[in-house]
Amino acid sequence: MRFIAPKVKQFSAWLIIVENVVDLSMVRSYLPPTASEEWRHGQMLVTTQDTQSIPFNSPHTYHESLSKGMHPDDAVDLLREVSQISNQQQAEKVAEVLEYQPLALAAAAVYVQTIVSYGTPNYSWTKYLETFNSEGREAGEAFFAKQNRAYPKTMTTAIKMAITRALESDEVLCEVFSLFSLCASESLPIAAAVDFVKFRTKHQTEALIRAKILKSTMMTCLYDKDDTPTYLRVHNVVHEVVNSAITTFLDVTHEAECFSVAVRTFHSLMKENRNLLLASAQAFGKLRRIVSHCKVLFQLIRTKMVNEEQSVLNTLLPVITPGNLVSFLTLITEVCLRQSNLSDAYLFSTLSSDFIMYLSDTQDDKLQKAKHFGKRGNVHCQLGRFCQAKEYHKKSLAITKEIYGEHHRDVAASYNNLGSVYINLGQYNQAKEYHENSLTMRKEIYGEHHGDVAASYNNLEMFTQTLVSTIRLKNTTRSLLPLEKRFMGNTMVT
Repeated sequence: MRFIAPKVKQFSAWLIIVENVVDLSMVRSYLPPTASEEWRHGQMLVTTQDTQSIPFNSPHTYHESLSKGMHPDDAVDLLREVSQISNQQQAEKVAEVLEYQPLALAAAAVYVQTIVSYGTPNYSWTKYLETFNSEGREAGEAFFAKQNRAYPKTMTTAIKMAITRALESDEVLCEVFSLFSLCASESLPIAAAVDFVKFRTKHQTEALIRAKILKSTMMTCLYDKDDTPTYLRVHNVVHEVVNSAITTFLDVTHEAECFSVAVRTFHSLMKENRNLLLASAQAFGKLRRIVSHCKVLFQLIRTKMVNEEQSVLNTLLPVITPGNLVSFLTLITEVCLRQSNLSDAYLFSTLSSDFIMYLSDTQDDKLQKAKHFGKRGNVHCQLGRFCQAKEYHKKSLAITKEIYGEHHRDVAASYNNLGSVYINLGQYNQAKEYHENSLTMRKEIYGEHHGDVAASYNNLEMFTQTLVSTIRLKNTTRSLLPLEKRFMGNTMVT
């Protein structure tokens, strides 16, 4: 800066751009002093991903994060003007896929413009997306980097450098990226990230963890209606780089601990929000996202263990016990059922079945078995597999009666489930018996004015309606038989 200072005085206004500073602390002493009279006629623009060193806004310093990308209209205009392809709809799709990131958009536009200008005039954005999906983003980025002397590195390379630095130097970001590597690419509740980091680190308060996460430009924050930061999201390219880079920083022990803490974190969040599932759109959306992350998490766990010929439980212990794991998977099954997500409900109830054999004979573990069998039965019932559903509900009832005796709300719930199954099987005497037993027991436990009692009355009413409809259908079928025989015995000639 001492060479620039004498020349700056010759200009009435000036702008100095310092691009891609890796470590702000190393260059801070070379920057103009804040509010210096000597430098007062101009501005200095510094771009960096060293988020932890960025100063707070002040009268002479302003921080602008570009992690959200360009405005959608500006992104589409860039693509159309550079590529010379005017298709608005296709350009909007490309901009969305590239998440409005300037370098990614520029690379795509230059790549397409070159192909169109030299030999393939009919090339389209649709073709570009096919190439992007099959070959990845780096093919186009590498071409752009060779053409652009001002920025000789690809966006993916720059992100790799930034993430590697964060993994090496920042404990909080390292743990957050570890969690992201175990999750789906969609948004993640901030509470999950904070809880995960808090469990994995020492001497980090919850408030400081949250502040460090929200300050990072490697992640985008999503807000709820009250402008409260609620979700975190990383761009797809960041997620891809994290997944490839994190493996070099995690040893086997660290990785196993991350799996365990992730399971514990999502279990805790699910328990907090499940009772609000049908009453709150925010809770419904949060649980839907958690289910998506859990699908990826358990797929990774199972794949990792198969590759290394290890037991999943051996990997997750001691943070997660077999009982806790079955409890978690059963809870996810329940949430999926209440969200009418049958495919995932079946997936997680099947995963839960894999761990039933590891449960002990303690009362708590027996209750986990009963809950698992009950939810497994509900899944099969929803799928129309009523014989399988009956067997699971009977197993649940047997365990529940063994522990609680004849009069308990869980026993009443099992009676209710079996009554519904028997209706679907057309075994109406058994259905009526189980529903009446469930109603009697619930009235004894809760009294007349309770939701479960009302549900039992409703189920008996539905049973009556089903029975009446079945009888009417049989009578109608009988009355039509003579008419059918009459038509079958005569031939109409036209």
